[in-house]
Amino acid sequence: MELGERIRSLRKKKGLTQEELASKLGLQKSAVAKYENGRVTNIKRATLFKMAEILEVSPGELMYGKEDKGQDDHGLAVLSGYYGMLNKAGRTKVLEHVHDLTLIPAYRLDRGLSLVPVAAHNDDAKDAEQLRLMEEDLDNM
Repeated sequence: MELGERIRSLRKKKGLTQEELASKLGLQKSAVAKYENGRVTNIKRATLFKMAEILEVSPGELMYGKEDKGQDDHGLAVLSGYYGMLNKAGRTKVLEHVHDLTLIPAYRLDRGLSLVPVAAHNDDAKDAEQLRLMEEDLDNM
């Protein structure tokens, strides 16, 4: 199901008309119609997040159709939503920052005990091939 179809389905599930949803978003009815028909796909992040709130779903569920099954899943859905809005350079930065956070014991579930890595890479390598492999690892998660 595409984003527009999810918007329409969730809107109807909440018993809202296009005009009512548009009003809550501070938009014209035609904008919601364009979202639902897929004529506009580059919806502003703030609009998506406000729409998710109005439709009572996580941003990830709105954008990707993932169900919200608890706090951890909600966090992953939000993170996934942000990640999906980034270009290749931004996604690479996400990988670098997440890796850096895993090196700080206060942020780890295991408080710094050694874990089996989900994706291994050379932290010193910055070449295009290494970055491609890091992105491939993330895509396969």
